[in-house]
Amino acid sequence: MKKLITILLSGFLIVSFSNVNAAVTSTSTKTSTTTKKASTQASVVATVNIYSPKTTKINEGEYSISFDIFNRVGIQSNVRYGVELINTENFTVVDTSLANESLTLKEKEIKNLTINYKIPGFVSNGTYKLVIVAKNQNGLPLAYVPADLNKDFTITVKNGSQYLSIDNCMLTVLNDASSTARYKSDQGVDIMPSEKLIATCDVTNKGVGSEKNIKLQLITHKIDSFGDILSNDTLTEMVSVKGNSTQSVSFTIPTLQNPQLYSVDTFFVNSNGQKISPSYSILYSVHGPSATIQNLTMDKASYKKGDVANLKVFWTIGGGGIRISSNKDTYVIKAEIKDSLKNVCGVAAKTTSNPSLAINNTLFNIAITKNCMPAVSTVSIYDGRGNLLDSTEINSQNPVSAVNINAHIPSIANISMLFNGTYRNYAVVFIVVLVLIGYGIVALRKKDEENK
Repeated sequence: MKKLITILLSGFLIVSFSNVNAAVTSTSTKTSTTTKKASTQASVVATVNIYSPKTTKINEGEYSISFDIFNRVGIQSNVRYGVELINTENFTVVDTSLANESLTLKEKEIKNLTINYKIPGFVSNGTYKLVIVAKNQNGLPLAYVPADLNKDFTITVKNGSQYLSIDNCMLTVLNDASSTARYKSDQGVDIMPSEKLIATCDVTNKGVGSEKNIKLQLITHKIDSFGDILSNDTLTEMVSVKGNSTQSVSFTIPTLQNPQLYSVDTFFVNSNGQKISPSYSILYSVHGPSATIQNLTMDKASYKKGDVANLKVFWTIGGGGIRISSNKDTYVIKAEIKDSLKNVCGVAAKTTSNPSLAINNTLFNIAITKNCMPAVSTVSIYDGRGNLLDSTEINSQNPVSAVNINAHIPSIANISMLFNGTYRNYAVVFIVVLVLIGYGIVALRKKDEENK
């Protein structure tokens, strides 16, 4: 499964560029008389901002972070948030603490939130920054903001004890015809449901003595660390790591069966089940027809008979990757609006056969046949055989939902750019631009065709 998102710091909207129609011609070809220019159509995907962050020290190593989260346009569901601890020396994410709740924000709604954060014992000595992070359930970035308006605000750890870490994991597919092929842990290597995935990682012990009786724990999320926890596995094999050394450790990743992209949080625990190393993220995807509703927005919380409801569905397709070519398929997107008593107020469906892009926007204009107060919207995607691939819901009357996501998991992204420059208007917000350039699409499709 290919990477779909490029993050740029430059504004206040999340925009996707889709419907790219391009025929790329070489500039050295003199016989060509016409060239079709690539065209893009921009649409707003989400408008969630974070304002007025403030961090207060409670005790040594404990902090209270407060902030306002604001949604500007439409109704935005599945907003998840937390804080990341960033090492200021190499700008890597050392720890993430997420709130086990998901928010639904109405248009122009603002919520004041507070997160209490305690620095875990495995964090080493050094200086750190705290960053407030908001994403949706499928890892779509909504906002990244330093946790304090004072750009010089840092946290100094003097009594840290980190000496164990896992890093540089490479993946192999067991019994693959290309048995020597190795894949980076952030490539999202695709496997068949029946295949096994082996990780080989560097384990470093910076301590003086050997570390014994430790185990690896692997927590699997859908797509991203902000996605729900789907499995939690502690491997049975004991690991021993000599002091002041780095050695290689190999293990089998417990993989899931459904076609989708998965993120596996990997770290060490001691005999008491305590986490004793920073997390390391491993990505893989299971091959097969798949689609993900990256985001869904609704224009109103209630509708009257005769209204037209506007639903925006931002979705992506998978099923092909760096090992296995994608298969052409048909996708059926169904949208349904009901009232609080589950009476149907309006329905619609659209079919897309063999979409040319991995990123797609679908707009539903649904005629409302009865009063719908409040309205609950559900959008589902099916493959051509009727199998459900993904589904999501917006219910403005359920503003806070409990979710299971907090496993202290860092993201892969390097976000050092957050701490360069000045803060303007007391808010720093990411613009997430999802761009597919015509040449890139043609090149990827050509590669897929060559692999068939």
